[in-house]
Amino acid sequence: MKAVILAAGKGINIKSRGEVPGCMIKMGGTTLLEYNFSQLPSKIKEVVVVVGHLKSKIKKHLGKNMNGKPVRFVEQKERLGTGHALSVCKDVLKGSKFVVLMGDNLYLKKDIEKCLHNNLAVMVKKMEASESFGFVEERNGFLSDARERRRQPAGTFIDCGLYVLDERIFHFPMVQTENGDYRLLKQIVEMSKRYPVKVEKASLWMSTGTIQDIKKAGNFVKNISG
Repeated sequence: MKAVILAAGKGINIKSRGEVPGCMIKMGGTTLLEYNFSQLPSKIKEVVVVVGHLKSKIKKHLGKNMNGKPVRFVEQKERLGTGHALSVCKDVLKGSKFVVLMGDNLYLKKDIEKCLHNNLAVMVKKMEASESFGFVEERNGFLSDARERRRQPAGTFIDCGLYVLDERIFHFPMVQTENGDYRLLKQIVEMSKRYPVKVEKASLWMSTGTIQDIKKAGNFVKNISG
């Protein structure tokens, strides 16, 4: 089985290091990318990393092998969203079940393993306060719809950007959002109309979209490492 890590997003300016990819921010003595590699279950035998902006830094950092897992790089030449990022991997994912993760989010191994028990799945986290996130609707434990990013009340299920898929996803057209990006979750919603997609709840998930998020994630990684 393969994992696909989407890491083609924009960089972050750090005073002492210049511009670095978001997935390579240091947290608790390790980068977020290294941390997520450490959380991949043993059944993941190869990792496909989608790169774009600052690709050379990611390639140099990971090399051809990380944590005993071979690494393959695929370039997304235009930043056109997560659906487009996965589409550029189509040729290397033929015939295989795979899990997709966002390179700048933090996940736990046990949650990834729980998702992998399903043929198709999306991972969600119940929102603790009113915030602006893309959110997921489910019916009897299965995906029914997904809404665009906007402020939602506490208790809403947030899209964690972790999906268990197989090559059937490429039979469905990419779905373009109002801002012109192609969003993978919306494509998965179309897939769910034919094939049931399980909604699994994460015990922990963190986004690193703000400095506060990065500090919080860093403290978490430091505590579990110590």
